[in-house]
Amino acid sequence: MLETALYLRDVEFRNMTSVTPIPSAPCRLAEGPLWHPGQGKLYWTDIPEGKIYSYTPASGESACCHSGEQVGGFTFNQDGTMVLFRVKDVCWIDFAGKILAVQPFDLRGSHRFNDVSAAPDGSVFAGTIGHTKESGGLYHFKPDGIVRHLFAGTGCANGMGFSPDLATFYWTCSTTSKIFAYPYKNGEIDVPACRILYDAPADEKTPDGMTVDRDGAIWSARWDGFQIVKISPSGKKLESISLPRARITSACFGGPKLDRLYVTAAAGEGEEKVSPCLYELKIEGVSGPQEFFSQLDPARPLRIVE
Repeated sequence: MLETALYLRDVEFRNMTSVTPIPSAPCRLAEGPLWHPGQGKLYWTDIPEGKIYSYTPASGESACCHSGEQVGGFTFNQDGTMVLFRVKDVCWIDFAGKILAVQPFDLRGSHRFNDVSAAPDGSVFAGTIGHTKESGGLYHFKPDGIVRHLFAGTGCANGMGFSPDLATFYWTCSTTSKIFAYPYKNGEIDVPACRILYDAPADEKTPDGMTVDRDGAIWSARWDGFQIVKISPSGKKLESISLPRARITSACFGGPKLDRLYVTAAAGEGEEKVSPCLYELKIEGVSGPQEFFSQLDPARPLRIVE
């Protein structure tokens, strides 16, 4: 662990924040950080390298636990596995990295999966990156194997999350730099009833991954923006925290009390890889809920239903 932390003070809210770089293997595109409460570990993926890494705060150790095809996002499954959403398939592995099951999946013109989020009912919302701005979109994977293609034509689908009362689902469109809010009820989002929650101004750069804290505020990473932005449930920008890397990719809450915000970063222009690619933020008075576990059964064939 590096002993030196950066200390930043937000002028308006007077919140003391420490930003600590975490030593890690060099990554090209660190993404999708996710805290496992039972293990006391943080996991993330280096998407183009197809690697999954873990970090244990109690020991300060980090390690690569899986290497294979590109991983756009992953979830922790209720059965004790990890579910990887890759380029042309969905893959179940154990925490030692052994592949247990693979199901092919046709992304219909998209390049690969990009950012996924388990829902309260064990289903998974999975975004994609399209080959063009007209492709890409969002899928909804149900525990019974049914998959719905909710919408397309979004280019780069990105960060997602739920409001604390589970009444709202948030989804980020990096192509248009907007964060959308959808009513969420009975395990489904109401696509026609979506509204624009936040339209990021050009000087903030591109919204990427995100997470939601216990009070309902959204923490949205900024690709090329050197920052993570805090947004209220009503869509007002509350504050931003500057970070040492330009390409901030995503965030999640972790630690025994879920009061650490872990932030991932990617290599910048002209860089092949970056280390550290992981930062730990301690923000006074801020903590998050535990992310949900998926309940996808590898024995149930995936089938798209329109």
